Amino acid sequence: MTNSAPVFTPSVTRVSTSATGAQADDQSYQSVLSPDGTKVAFESYADNLVPGDTNGAPDVFVKDLTTGAITLVSTNASGVQGGGYQPVFSSDGTKLAFSSASYNLVPGDTNQAYDVFVKDLTTGAITRVSTSASGAQADGFWTTNPIFSPDGTKVAFYSDADNLVPGDTDNLRGIFVKDLTTGAITLVGPSPYNDQHHGGDENGWTYAPSFSPDGTKIVFASNTGGGDTSDVYIKDLSTGATTLVSVSASGVHGNGGSYDPVFSPDGTKVAFYTFADNLVPGSSNIRIGNVVMKDLITGVVTLVSANADGVPQNNNAAAQKPVFLPDGTKIAFVSEANNLVSDFYGYYGPQVYVKDLITGAVTLISTDASGVPANGYNERPGFSADGTKLVFESSASTLVPGDTNGASDIFVKEIGMPSVIAAKLTDNGAAHVSTSGPVFFTDADKTDTHTASVASQSGNLGTLTATVDDADGKVTWSYDVSHANFAPLRDGQTHADTFTLTLADGHGGSATQSITVTLNGIDDAPVIHSAATASFAENGTGLAYHIAATDVDNWSVNYSLSGADAALFDLSITGDVTFKSAPDFETPKDANHDNVYDVTVEVSDLTIITTKNVAITVTDVHDTSRPVLTVAGSTSFTSIDWAAINVSVTGNLHETASAGVISNSTINNLGSLSETQAMLAFVNDTIAGGSLGAIVANGGTITFDNVHLDGTSLDATSGGLIESVAGSANSFNNVTLKAGAVFDFSAASGVFASGTLNNGGKIEFFNLAKFILTGDATVIGNGEIKLDPGSSILNSGAHHTLNLEGGTIDGAGTIGNGDHSLTLDIGVSGTLEANGSQPLTVDTGNSVTSSGLIEAVHASLDFDDAVFNRFGTIIADQGGTIDFGNGLTNGGIVNVHAGSEVDVSGNLVNNGTVLDGGMLKVDNLSGAGAVNVNNGTLVVTGNLSSNVVLTGTDTFVFGPNAKQTSGVISNYTPGTTLVLDGFDSKVNAAFDTQTNILTLTDADHHAMTLHLAPGSLIPQVHGAASDFLV
Repeated sequence: MTNSAPVFTPSVTRVSTSATGAQADDQSYQSVLSPDGTKVAFESYADNLVPGDTNGAPDVFVKDLTTGAITLVSTNASGVQGGGYQPVFSSDGTKLAFSSASYNLVPGDTNQAYDVFVKDLTTGAITRVSTSASGAQADGFWTTNPIFSPDGTKVAFYSDADNLVPGDTDNLRGIFVKDLTTGAITLVGPSPYNDQHHGGDENGWTYAPSFSPDGTKIVFASNTGGGDTSDVYIKDLSTGATTLVSVSASGVHGNGGSYDPVFSPDGTKVAFYTFADNLVPGSSNIRIGNVVMKDLITGVVTLVSANADGVPQNNNAAAQKPVFLPDGTKIAFVSEANNLVSDFYGYYGPQVYVKDLITGAVTLISTDASGVPANGYNERPGFSADGTKLVFESSASTLVPGDTNGASDIFVKEIGMPSVIAAKLTDNGAAHVSTSGPVFFTDADKTDTHTASVASQSGNLGTLTATVDDADGKVTWSYDVSHANFAPLRDGQTHADTFTLTLADGHGGSATQSITVTLNGIDDAPVIHSAATASFAENGTGLAYHIAATDVDNWSVNYSLSGADAALFDLSITGDVTFKSAPDFETPKDANHDNVYDVTVEVSDLTIITTKNVAITVTDVHDTSRPVLTVAGSTSFTSIDWAAINVSVTGNLHETASAGVISNSTINNLGSLSETQAMLAFVNDTIAGGSLGAIVANGGTITFDNVHLDGTSLDATSGGLIESVAGSANSFNNVTLKAGAVFDFSAASGVFASGTLNNGGKIEFFNLAKFILTGDATVIGNGEIKLDPGSSILNSGAHHTLNLEGGTIDGAGTIGNGDHSLTLDIGVSGTLEANGSQPLTVDTGNSVTSSGLIEAVHASLDFDDAVFNRFGTIIADQGGTIDFGNGLTNGGIVNVHAGSEVDVSGNLVNNGTVLDGGMLKVDNLSGAGAVNVNNGTLVVTGNLSSNVVLTGTDTFVFGPNAKQTSGVISNYTPGTTLVLDGFDSKVNAAFDTQTNILTLTDADHHAMTLHLAPGSLIPQVHGAASDFLV
């Protein structure tokens, strides 16, 4: 028995399906492939292709051939459905033109007629283009058959409207061209042959137009002069000249109608179908519509609808709908004949054929994957731009398995066999880029088991593998390319990977097929490999930083610098960064004056710029050349720069000018540095000296700008002022402010400090100033740290303690919202007071230990959820409010004066509380001390175990969840307002006349015991308890 080798066959795919593959429940027509071959647009009456299609009208859809996703396109900009017909893609595939009679696609559509619309597939915007230059809507009923110009800037269509251009009065269909940029509209018609000269439309009907490849001409069919036949014309849009095309080589006018003209891809030929029998010799039956091709240069007319031997089609069958292959070597058309190919004798209706214009060969396209002709009507073929696919509509049920809907569907046939040209891949930066696809085969030996092997062409960048499915007669190939191999392709550069797929049947028979994947390169960004930091020793020269960068596209790269300190550097063409002048650690020139020079490195391949922020740190080198100044007695100066200053215990260095300055110096101060009734500025200095050294403002001002102080004291006498320059970064360690020193921190400045900060002087933080703890800090004596609104005490680096042993922290601002929590320790002599125009807040997460005074005077003090380890005395006065978000334990004394309020969330353990006309709100109240309400208001919402003394016209509110667990409520007088929110409406009272004790209970087991003052009446109860039973 002879073995039969396998044969590769083209694949057929039904695309008029839902995203899940469900077949359409109604007819689909008018398909067109996108320019890149990845999508198909078509019209369909089906309502199950996308969810929510409920308009009951034909719609325009776009099917993605790669993902299977399908989109309803004939909608307005907001997605509201309308109808649609005759879709066509723009040349770049981003827009779709179609015809529709829907009135809801754009505002103002009231003509109740068919219009032409353009939908932007990216943004969803939709525009009606069948309007006059002034925007007037068409007054005709039929405006259809849109087509884009090759550059996408114009749309041609035909319309029976008379108001689109001036002078159009015949109420017949004409061809119009709309400029999408300017809105101008032109009437195109064969003017030499009709009554409306100079570009008016013809006296008869005009049919669908088609642009020439360069967009300068339009070809169309028209029934001119009111006759009964249609002819093909070309209109030159630049000159207005009209040429009759449907004539024989000798110029004889066709004796039958001609329709559906299209230009060849090079514009030198026009194909159309015609009923004329005198255009081509041998075509003699005028009842047969033939496809012919007219050479516009030679005038020769060629019969296309003939078999490979040149025999015209038979069966008196029409051939129509011609379309050129993109390379111009073939024409697809439909025909009802059965003699165009061998071995096809049946009649199922029009079939799709492809005619080779060079060899004359004819191929039947409307078959299933194994070559069996379609058993239904087939119409409107269209090629993909690369010529590997052909789309058409068919009513057949045999083209793909499972076609049972009895409707016309849209199909795509792979026609590139025996070579597969896969979709082009574009570098997207992913580690791997891949694609896959099927090829189909048949084998007369049905029981053969097939294997696939792949041979790679030299120079391929990717790899290809293949798997075989014998049951479906399918080989699935998968291609993968790594970014490392793909990336070297430059922008616009392409590379074709070609593989040979061999399918063997195990008995010596085989078939081969080539598979080509085209790779499109992009412009890859340069990559900077050098580090983001560098260090450089002061006073040096040479290389400070080298920019190391590569571009995988092998482009040469350019270097540049930007950023705050870029002007201080030189940059070579090779990426070497050097200082323009040697940097000095003691006199930094960078923008922040911190010896960290910040630049942005930029590397460009002339298209894409890659940047990296780089910090170059200048390091200190011991300077042997720094002059040394020794001060043993009283020494005056005007200006000192770049010196090492040693002030002995008996030494005093003082300025003598109106504005003295010590800059870029190191100072060991064991004596004193002072000014007298003038100004002394310290700039970029380091000052040390332990507890012996002093800096004294004697009636004038001393300023600090980027100064580090370690172990010295600050003193101000005779109204002197010591302040930090706005925006400067000063660092204080173990610094003491003596009595009289006022330290003024102005806008957005900050002080970094630890040690003893205040000994009778005053530090005031203005306008968002920051007091930043870098270690434990102590305030002693009678000094004051004052926070103005927006300023704050922060904690940095670790958990630190702020000890308020004496003096005051007051004002309005925030304590403890740095990157670590802090402990606020208030000593017996210390005071924390809110007295500013805005709240003083101790942030959540911090802890407080107080033996001193916490006070709010006509201001708000808020502890958020700060944890209290102990508290001493708390006073709210003159309308002040204090809010404790995490309770108060290890109790002290609470005084709330008239008009003021203290709120405690959680537990209050007190050692004596006097409200004195103020209000105390507490969840749980306990402790050895009594609460003297004293004409104030006490609100308890939880457990009450402390003694309460009612002393006047008090208000005592027992909340809904309050409960008296112990303690005595005593000295009730008639002026007391008692609010029992937690009791129900029936309160039982038991009064013991011997002890003068009143016990209140309700059915829910609430209870309260009151000790009435001698002679007092039973109290009036307010709240839920409306009945009072004794």
